Amino acid sequence: MKCKECGAENPANSEFCQECGTKLAADSADKTQKKGWWKRQTLTGKILIIFFALILIGIVAVVAIVMSAPEVTALNITSANSSMDSKFSTLEINGTTDPGATVAINNTQVTADSNGKFNYNLTNIANGTTNINITAKAANKQFSSLIMQLVRSVTNTGGGTDYELRWHWNGTVSHYS
Repeated sequence: MKCKECGAENPANSEFCQECGTKLAADSADKTQKKGWWKRQTLTGKILIIFFALILIGIVAVVAIVMSAPEVTALNITSANSSMDSKFSTLEINGTTDPGATVAINNTQVTADSNGKFNYNLTNIANGTTNINITAKAANKQFSSLIMQLVRSVTNTGGGTDYELRWHWNGTVSHYS
């Protein structure tokens, strides 16, 4: 390495000139070695590093959101029975939910027992199609709901009156006549 002051040649790893003692300028090869890791990366390398870092951050964010989302309150209709009324104007609805959850059937609060079981008698079912909205909400959980659709019909025949009641929810269909 050549000294800029006196012009003397010095070994490549010298920090000071052996002739005049002046501090020697670092070689360009030494500058490359002393650069930080990020500065040594090519533009393509930097783009790829940023790209994969953003993908990793996105995956972590999605997992965090999914894991922090509250569970949905359980809501199941276990049975519906119209046999208590020969004209099918009453329907007994039985179901289960989370213990302590608030259940409402057509905006009427229904009490669930300590095991989450509830029942409700829907009375004065009109002819035609009726939608029954059933919701449940437990503490620290999202509410859940389902719609039960009832169809009640009355047919007058020569021998009397025939009553029919059909209902379904979530693919379950029942029929009384």
